[in-house]
Amino acid sequence: MFRWFLILLVAVCLAGGTAWYFQMIPTPSVSQQVGTTPDPGHVPVDIGLPLYAKVTIKPGAWQSFTDPKRTYAVISDCQFEVIDKQDVTSIAGDGNKNGLILFIGEEVPSEDLLGKDSGVEVALIKRGPDIVRKKYRRWKEGDMVKKDQMLAMVDPSIALTDCLMKRAKITAAQADWKASEEILKVYTERVVLYQNAKTTGGKYAISMEDFTNTQLTRDKYAQEVIQKKEAINLAVKESEASDTNYYFHEIRNKIPGESIIKFIYKNQGEGVKNLEPIMQLYNISKLRAQGSVESQYFGQLKKGQRVIIEPSQDVGVQPLVKAHQGEITAVAVCGDNQRFVTGSEDKTACVWRCGEKIPIQRLKHGSPVRSVACAPKESAKPWCAVGCADGTIYLWDLNNLKQPAQVLRDQHRDAVTALAFSPNGTWFASGGNDGQINLLKTADGTLVYPFDSEHGASNSHQGPITSLHFTPQDRLVSASRDQSLRVWDLGQKGARLHGEPITGRGASVNQLGVSQDGQWMLFDQGKTLQVLSVETGDTVSELKNPINAPAFETLAIFSPDGSLMLTAGASEGRLQLWRTPTSKARGFEVRQLVTTERSPVTCAAFSPNAGLKADGFAVTGTKDGYVYLWSNPTEKDLLSVIPTHEELQGFRLGMDPKEDIRLTLVDQATDSGKIRIGVDLENPRVGGPARNRFIPGQRVTVVVVEE
Repeated sequence: MFRWFLILLVAVCLAGGTAWYFQMIPTPSVSQQVGTTPDPGHVPVDIGLPLYAKVTIKPGAWQSFTDPKRTYAVISDCQFEVIDKQDVTSIAGDGNKNGLILFIGEEVPSEDLLGKDSGVEVALIKRGPDIVRKKYRRWKEGDMVKKDQMLAMVDPSIALTDCLMKRAKITAAQADWKASEEILKVYTERVVLYQNAKTTGGKYAISMEDFTNTQLTRDKYAQEVIQKKEAINLAVKESEASDTNYYFHEIRNKIPGESIIKFIYKNQGEGVKNLEPIMQLYNISKLRAQGSVESQYFGQLKKGQRVIIEPSQDVGVQPLVKAHQGEITAVAVCGDNQRFVTGSEDKTACVWRCGEKIPIQRLKHGSPVRSVACAPKESAKPWCAVGCADGTIYLWDLNNLKQPAQVLRDQHRDAVTALAFSPNGTWFASGGNDGQINLLKTADGTLVYPFDSEHGASNSHQGPITSLHFTPQDRLVSASRDQSLRVWDLGQKGARLHGEPITGRGASVNQLGVSQDGQWMLFDQGKTLQVLSVETGDTVSELKNPINAPAFETLAIFSPDGSLMLTAGASEGRLQLWRTPTSKARGFEVRQLVTTERSPVTCAAFSPNAGLKADGFAVTGTKDGYVYLWSNPTEKDLLSVIPTHEELQGFRLGMDPKEDIRLTLVDQATDSGKIRIGVDLENPRVGGPARNRFIPGQRVTVVVVEE
């Protein structure tokens, strides 16, 4: 019996070994391993007193946002469409004005040109033997025009000559009238003289026949004066008609409100006749937010339902002077809100100052730069830490760049991929491609402790570290390509895992944000970003990219006050700026930052005051080595790049039920099986009196809500 048991045991072992050799038995993946708990028999390591004093979390003002209790549908693939489109022809007043286009533009009075470099052009008109110069500004497609504003002029040379002739006719009629009046005056005086002589028998007495003839001549010239006066009136009317005919050569906008020039069909010198359109105008005073939704919503959506409009607006800037010859891998903003640092594969880190187009300093390193961090304002010095591909860390004093950097070697076996300073700048943490995290002292670069089992970190990452964040609560949040997030409690002797590792990330977002107050952290899963509590790891809210949009990738970070999130997940090198979702309100896109070069964005950072003050900014770097500074414009009527909390409060239309925005179109589309929806609304004005908030083609989300 024992022999058969032994034979069976050997057979099982051989079968198991064969299955293992040919990989028929699955082994735990990294993502499965990182979620395991420490050995129950493990003795906790004493990590000592807290590394620094903890700060109590105070909820930010932005968390006061609230949404209606019930949402019926969120339609994110909408855009503003024009309801009223009009072709502009040469018809004006008395009919069609055929001829040649003199110019496409608006006449500029000479007094408007004083002291201005306005790019004015000149068109020449024949007026009899003379030449008239017309000064104008050329219109372009996309320009805004108001009602009665000049759009173009048909060559009025013939009409202008006719105006001269009619004015000359007035002058001639006035001369005839004056001559007749003078003759009438003479004969009137004679009649009076002859009457007096006849009565008194004076020397001017004449025969009755001569007296009668004199009276008849007087009456004849009296009638002639009336005729000449009427001839003047007729000449004036003909001149006015001629002037009107001349002005009819001015083609003006007759659409109420404000319009955009969508297309220009004719150019200077081209002929126009027979109702041929010169340009097409879109009336943007009233627009329709239009989109489509899946057919299963047909029973839920009805005309007249209340909606909220969430518009998104594109913002573009020119890049700074190209100072890097390789991909920009990291960017960080100094605590002074004025300087920022960019690191690149070209082995340099450039120091920039806001308002200047070129770097103020170029810092050279021994290998490609993979990470950069700047110390906060509270730090003893404006330190900048630079991590390189060979595992070396450089510590620079930004106020004394002539002094060589402290060079910290042998901290990592591979590239330093993440760096972060503590809230007071006394310590900084480094993470590497080797999966190791180290805590170092900023003043001299000495290693305080590594995050390993000997120092309390018994369940460390099993993949490259991609981001690190200190929080005011004496914690460090780390993200890794092992598809996990970890929160560490920091002590003076070591670090201990706070709760369990949070696993199951998509790990496509390397630069993963943590709110500056230490309350929230981001967790990526494809087209969804979850906002998690740092304290508990629980999901508080989530942000979803539209169905037709790419997944989130590369970066997702909070603004300093937590009200905004900057993400990479749009096409053509665009970044998306979102209002942060909360447990009481959904997040929504407020801006898309559009790079000129359309190169993928590789890294980004907010200034410490972004979202709090009007001078806040963000910096981004791209794969082709360009740096973009997204600062707010100085002109008040221009669109702010990074809206403040106050601006966000009035961003959505329809939040106040008094605005009463309703669904105006619900239609079953026959071609795709989807439901077309539309919302008509007046286009509100912002900034100056001639600027509307929305433009045709602008992206918008329509949210159908409960009353």
